Amino acid sequence: MRCYPNPVSELLYLEFTPGSIPVTELRAVLYDATGRQVLHPMAFPASGIHEIPVRSLDAGFYALRLSDPNGHTSAIHFVKIN
Repeated sequence: MRCYPNPVSELLYLEFTPGSIPVTELRAVLYDATGRQVLHPMAFPASGIHEIPVRSLDAGFYALRLSDPNGHTSAIHFVKIN
């Protein structure tokens, strides 16, 4: 899985290579540096390239928490710039 660009100003891309994750769907929730949820939860297939719009967010540090149907979670950290 790749997440780019970092830092980001408008669109954050998540790229999954086929077979890199043993599930078919992921849920993502975005949090700011204080732990406040800043975007509605998103669900998308665990393959291909997906865009997450971040243009409306304030500049700062963010964590994108990914979870699968089996309860496994991971976090991707990135910096939002204006």
